[in-house]
Amino acid sequence: MSKKRTSVIAVYAIVLVLFNVLFFAVPFAKAASGWVCWGFSLLAVILGCGVSLYAFSKGEGLKSKIYGFPVFRMGAVYTIVQLVFSVVMFIVGSFVETPVVISIVVSALILGICGIGFIGADNARDIVEEQVQSVEASTRQMKYFRVSADGIADLCADSELKKQVAKFAEELKYSDPVSSDETASAEKQINEGISQLRDLVSSDPAAAKIKAAELSTMLADRNRICKAFKK
Repeated sequence: MSKKRTSVIAVYAIVLVLFNVLFFAVPFAKAASGWVCWGFSLLAVILGCGVSLYAFSKGEGLKSKIYGFPVFRMGAVYTIVQLVFSVVMFIVGSFVETPVVISIVVSALILGICGIGFIGADNARDIVEEQVQSVEASTRQMKYFRVSADGIADLCADSELKKQVAKFAEELKYSDPVSSDETASAEKQINEGISQLRDLVSSDPAAAKIKAAELSTMLADRNRICKAFKK
């Protein structure tokens, strides 16, 4: 068990112990409404702990953990709100008789509202993660082109060729990074051209200069397509 999971369980266990000490040690009148609140409070601590553990166990990586914070917050909010309501009912019940139905209805509403909030937060996290993954996938091709162009520039012995390849790498840097179905054909040609350029750099610098110029033209065509179909 990780330190984080142990810490979460420990915090909720401490809260549970303190709450029970408060309930049984302080001489509140143990009315039926109080016992109902006590039961809902135990449920809140258990569910809050479960939600908190779930929030940081789903997905991998730091981003997923960060996106899980709203889910964690819903578990904590539910527990806190239910405990506060229960304490209020304990105090009020010591002075006046409170109908059991109030404890049941309000506790059920707290559970329902926080449950809806948890579902919404969890679904929102899934949507955000899907969007992030989609963006990362759609920008992977252009990142590969930039890395490849920088690597080819480092291989150039001819200063003029090196400058030309570096210019192409700079153009890639400021190009739209998002690929699409419409740019797939142009990017395939660029990919092939980069492979050819890598081979020509050492074997035929003159032909490499021509290929570098062609790649700049291909990239410009790709960027025009990207702009035309921009959503």
